[in-house]
Amino acid sequence: MQQSLTPGNGMLLPRTLHYFPANVAVLSVCGSCLGFHTKQILRARHFWTCSCPRALGRQRPLSVTIRYASDKGTARGGAEPLWSPLKDFLGLDRLDTGQKLDISRRQLTELLTTNDRTLIKSMYAVAEAATTAYFGTKVYARGIVEFSNVCTKDCFYCGIRKHTKVHRYTMTKEEILACAEFAYSQGMGTLMLQSGELPSPERINFMLDVVRAIRRRTMDLACESPPFPSAGPNQRDFPSQRGLAVALSLGELPSSVYQAFLEAGASRYLLRIETSNPTLYTRLHPASHSFQARRKCLEELQRIGFQVGTGVMVGVPFQTVEDQANDLLFFKELDPDMIGLGPYIVQSQTPLGKLWLEEHGEESAAKQEANRVALLERTTRMYALARIMLGNVNIAATTALEALDPEGRELALRRGANVVMPIITPQRLRGQYEIYENKPGIDQDALDSTACLERRVRMAGKDLLLDGGWHDPPHFVRPSVE
Repeated sequence: MQQSLTPGNGMLLPRTLHYFPANVAVLSVCGSCLGFHTKQILRARHFWTCSCPRALGRQRPLSVTIRYASDKGTARGGAEPLWSPLKDFLGLDRLDTGQKLDISRRQLTELLTTNDRTLIKSMYAVAEAATTAYFGTKVYARGIVEFSNVCTKDCFYCGIRKHTKVHRYTMTKEEILACAEFAYSQGMGTLMLQSGELPSPERINFMLDVVRAIRRRTMDLACESPPFPSAGPNQRDFPSQRGLAVALSLGELPSSVYQAFLEAGASRYLLRIETSNPTLYTRLHPASHSFQARRKCLEELQRIGFQVGTGVMVGVPFQTVEDQANDLLFFKELDPDMIGLGPYIVQSQTPLGKLWLEEHGEESAAKQEANRVALLERTTRMYALARIMLGNVNIAATTALEALDPEGRELALRRGANVVMPIITPQRLRGQYEIYENKPGIDQDALDSTACLERRVRMAGKDLLLDGGWHDPPHFVRPSVE
């Protein structure tokens, strides 16, 4: 299919920097240059730029002719050159946009380690096409409030573990509600409440009260003011889904407590498995921590009816590429609604961090830079393969990626991610929730963090959706809808 984008059909595009969907196969005419300059139109990060000198500084809108890949989304026509290497590697006769692929452990291992640039680019192109098929260019925002760094767990890698010297804090109910009102006013739609693990009756009762208060307060706000201009069906049609969706990340709890949180108004729960290898799990945690107990919690959350998220660390000491492949197969088996993948970033005051520094602390700057680049590549390949295997789930581009590269989150958004989670914890507390070192955004306030994130999402050629909608992934089927 061909389409002409000109001022006449209502599409006024900016000068010299233009975004086009991932399924654009051919860009043939540079109207700004008043001529055919296809060799000077270059693609970088999903943006097309025209380097023709006549284009620079001119105010005339771009007029181009583009050809899209097949309307049916198959790997034919213009998309064929990009998709074919992965299709051929997997031994497929046909590859459809958004198709959930079954990839073997051996194939995953090869894809995670290959140096074949053509195959790597193909993998990223298929992941981006799948993301676009399910979500378009939209990126969902979930505001995170790190309301407490008090933790009874002693994970060997975490900066807020029980035996790390850090000033402990817990926000008040009123402070958390203020963050909720801010998130609602910004159109985020979902508030993630995250903390260290503290399964005491006092903490549980406190959080039940907080969840009820957030739902009640933001539903009142939804009734007091008109919906956001681009509000989705959550805001317009389903009264119980007005206000903020409440997501929790509070760790392992009894099933009865999970049920109580659901009844109080929470609808989402994030519990990262951290690794699917039970043996590796024991090397990352004290003997009192159980891999099987954690997995059981995930299964219980699904049974109860939560929208469930999980995830792993990438590049943690002792991890092998086979572990990473098995992590992806674990996701496929568990079938969660949301995935959170993050690189292992050293926290020097932890047992694992000290071990890492003993092995790598004396490396040259060049070697450290090479390791950083390799870890970023390793992590974003996991993003791409998770999208290709799981299809229509939400995948979050984690903040930790920015500790590796200032544009790490943008890279993830171009390789399978469709969710960002701006931190809206009060600025005075952010430095005390440093689960890893060099955590980005510690010196920003909530408004600055959100504005910065909007700019970064645009840099990735995406649109940050701040319409107040809950934006469940297509994968999740809500048990009952009014």
